[in-house]
Amino acid sequence: MKEIIIKLGERSYKVVVGVNLREEINEEIKRLAPSSLLLITDKNLYPLYGRKIEEICSQTPFFKVLLPPGEKGKNLKWVMKIYTQAIKNNLDRDSVFLTLGGGSVGDTGGFSASTYLRGVRYIQLPTTLLSMVDSSIGGKTGVDFLAKNIVGTFYQPSSVIADIRTLETLPLRTYKNGIAEVVKYGFIKDGEILQILEKKKKEILGKDEEVLEEIITRSVRIKGEIVEKDEKEKGLRAILNFGHTLGHAIEYASRFKIWHGEAVSLGMIGALYISWQMGITGKENLERLERILKIYELPTRWKGKDYEALYPLLLKDKKRKEGKIKFVLLRNIGETEIRDDVPEELIRETLYYLQK
Repeated sequence: MKEIIIKLGERSYKVVVGVNLREEINEEIKRLAPSSLLLITDKNLYPLYGRKIEEICSQTPFFKVLLPPGEKGKNLKWVMKIYTQAIKNNLDRDSVFLTLGGGSVGDTGGFSASTYLRGVRYIQLPTTLLSMVDSSIGGKTGVDFLAKNIVGTFYQPSSVIADIRTLETLPLRTYKNGIAEVVKYGFIKDGEILQILEKKKKEILGKDEEVLEEIITRSVRIKGEIVEKDEKEKGLRAILNFGHTLGHAIEYASRFKIWHGEAVSLGMIGALYISWQMGITGKENLERLERILKIYELPTRWKGKDYEALYPLLLKDKKRKEGKIKFVLLRNIGETEIRDDVPEELIRETLYYLQK
């Protein structure tokens, strides 16, 4: 078991990564001493893990909201249902929300916690590789409204408890979805992660707990160190969006048939293609990325129906400033550059490249 502290002054919290963390959940609930608990999870996860959480919390008034799986539950309609359940059962500011699930559950539950009664405490219990290495860390919450993640807050959890054993029941496509974010960390900060991905395909796809603990812990440390320096994404934290500018547009244009990690894979290819064409990086980094993504059968091309439709979506990206589209580009492994001067014709060329 590994424990990482995200140091944010009074809002500091720990991230626990390990196997069979039932006791850690129990101890954290005792520490927070909530007046009541509201579990937010999805309908598929509740039978697998939700009932176990309910057993752990048997000494505290306990309520739940079961979201539809995936992006279908990540909207204001379901936030209203969470508010309704909380109000109906008189949850107060001493209550604690528990978000059990992947990124969509964590984002929706975290946003609800941040806005109910102007903010109640919440514990992130991520159950996907993607949420363990990325969305549960750093306090970004949000829901979709006409565009992805357009309504949200920065609101840190009280703790994050990532039990690797929950990955055992994860479907392969969902699991690989998280590998894309691990690849991202390798390119923006830690070349050793890339070496592990290249050398330990069998162990990673076989969900070897020791190897998973290492790559999850490395990823959490990278994100934690970045968030500590730039909690509200005023500068450095923006490098975590490597692959996300194009990725979010692809995800939304596909109506979420392309999942987040798959879209980020394509977005990273696009970002590295731009980096190469602008003379910022060498073609070998683009080729290495394509090789690693292919090892894990993540997409490197998407034959979308209308790539022209992606450009208007990029103009709606929440990271834009003064109408300019921001891209996180790569100089070398561990070295990034944020640019808002990518020519429109190169962006359109990149969209065409992703179609090839």
